[in-house]
Amino acid sequence: MKYYYDFHIHTGLSPCADDDMTPNNIVNMSKLKGLDVIAITDHNSCKNVEACLKVAKRLEYQLYLEWNFRQRKKFTFCAFLKI
Repeated sequence: MKYYYDFHIHTGLSPCADDDMTPNNIVNMSKLKGLDVIAITDHNSCKNVEACLKVAKRLEYQLYLEWNFRQRKKFTFCAFLKI
């Protein structure tokens, strides 16, 4: 079985993302693009987690959460959780 995925999507809270990367836009566009699973990967924040989970749950969509925390000018890959 093939799965199409993107395990590195930033919401508008990350400095590298556009402001239009809202939880609703991310989840709905991922589904429209044919992705089966996505992971939200924000830098130093998890404030959009609840909103992403609500949209994913409503659409019965697989969502993983991943965080990048910055320590001493290096990024540390910290968590990868299926919710």
